Amino acid sequence: MSTERKKRRVTDFAYEDEWKPPAQVLSDWMTRVYRHRLTTTSGGNLSMLDDDGIFYVTPKGGDKAFVDPQDVAYRPLNSNVPFKGRCPPSTEFPVHEAVYAARKDVNAILHAHSQSLVAFSIAEDTQDRTPNTLLLAESAWSVGTVGLVPYFLPGSQKLADAVAESFRQGADCVILQNHGVFCTGVSLDEAYMRFTSLESLAAATIQASAMVPPYSLCPLRKEDLVKADRPREATSPVEFQRNVSMEEKQTRTDLLKFIKRAYQQGLISSTSGSFSARVPFSNQTLGEGGGSGFTNPCAFVITPTGMDRHRLELSDLVFVESCDFGEGETEMSASVGGDGGFVKSAGMHSPSRAVGTHAAIYRQNPNVSAVMLAQPPAAVAFCITDAPFVSAGIPESFIVLGPVPVLQFEDAMRGGLVAETVKSAPVVLMRNSGVLAVGESLLKAFDRLEVCDAMARVQILARRRGAIRYLTDEEREEIEEKFLGGKKEKAKETGESKNGSASGHLKEKMEGPGCCC
Repeated sequence: MSTERKKRRVTDFAYEDEWKPPAQVLSDWMTRVYRHRLTTTSGGNLSMLDDDGIFYVTPKGGDKAFVDPQDVAYRPLNSNVPFKGRCPPSTEFPVHEAVYAARKDVNAILHAHSQSLVAFSIAEDTQDRTPNTLLLAESAWSVGTVGLVPYFLPGSQKLADAVAESFRQGADCVILQNHGVFCTGVSLDEAYMRFTSLESLAAATIQASAMVPPYSLCPLRKEDLVKADRPREATSPVEFQRNVSMEEKQTRTDLLKFIKRAYQQGLISSTSGSFSARVPFSNQTLGEGGGSGFTNPCAFVITPTGMDRHRLELSDLVFVESCDFGEGETEMSASVGGDGGFVKSAGMHSPSRAVGTHAAIYRQNPNVSAVMLAQPPAAVAFCITDAPFVSAGIPESFIVLGPVPVLQFEDAMRGGLVAETVKSAPVVLMRNSGVLAVGESLLKAFDRLEVCDAMARVQILARRRGAIRYLTDEEREEIEEKFLGGKKEKAKETGESKNGSASGHLKEKMEGPGCCC
């Protein structure tokens, strides 16, 4: 580890945080942690360092739903100077100071008692106290290394020493036995994203483990993860001249509304969720060469990688153009919003890691106008186990989803294969990746994603009660005749058995996202 503390850049901060006083930043983040039910009124604490080495920490006790900035305690880091502020510092401040001393690359720390991670922390089996980040690629990329320390009295020097040692050995998050979790980052934004990603993974793992009968968890191999996290040069923002059309502005506005809605509904977390929407292709050009020689062009806007979904703005969405060269080769370029003219990409956002898959879907499926890849915990439980998912629980889910196939992780990384799959299945479970939903509109794609997660929750609950009675083949055929325009070609689904039995649903015949309701 470096012996000098890492200096933060403006881009390390979350949005407007760099312009706020540190005490206000801590107040705002603690409110957010509480409002998302990630801690309780009395539990949890946050801290950060400013560029002058002043240590700020939330106060002892009080209401975590609202921390008055004047109550935040502060003093020079690791000094004997008395704390300033209206209230004394959190009881856990020795842990925070010890971690800062151990890790010079850390500038912010989050400690909370979120339900799923606390459930892990109180497990009797010591091997079952930390979630396996290899179960979900997004978690492996965003969480980092997870450590574990035994129980020590809260606020004690023994606890501070143990936690600091775990971070010194390279942990990014540390679970405390019978207590909670500490997460670190260069900013509170990064610490919070690690925290919520780990909590979401823990929730999905618990959902998966609670299914009856028990099903095997299916973690990734590290080598698979390395292959999937391919170099970003091909999808990093580049400089190219274009005008921002009214169609693109409207598409950005519509897409952002559904991103915010998905976050509010718990379908995505602060780090997860790769959403895009097609932009009608006009006279935008691919690079300065003007696009000559390209075929099958498409344009879309997509979520950026590594940015808080809750606080995204219109200009954060990345514009992407993709064209086929022929012979299986593809060229893509990307830029972040702007007022038109020459868009500079230096220091700006990169598109989602899944941008290649989105591009392939749009190129091979002209009818698709929206693509959504998300990791809601209930649906993810079916993505990290070999448990079967069957859409034919009720008429609504059968009509909206159709048969839901599963793609193995290595296949899910092949954009062309995914694009071919969604031609006959608008919703796909992608092993160790999440749920992919496409639609002729943002509303249809969102409806499919939401219904898939709802049905996953239903099946998990139903399994706890006993055997499940799915719609029979005759009942499915009757639904197809009435709502889907007749019997469709069968598509492979995970099914009640190995190969499933749900009949097909290739194209919707309803107006809007609808079902039988």
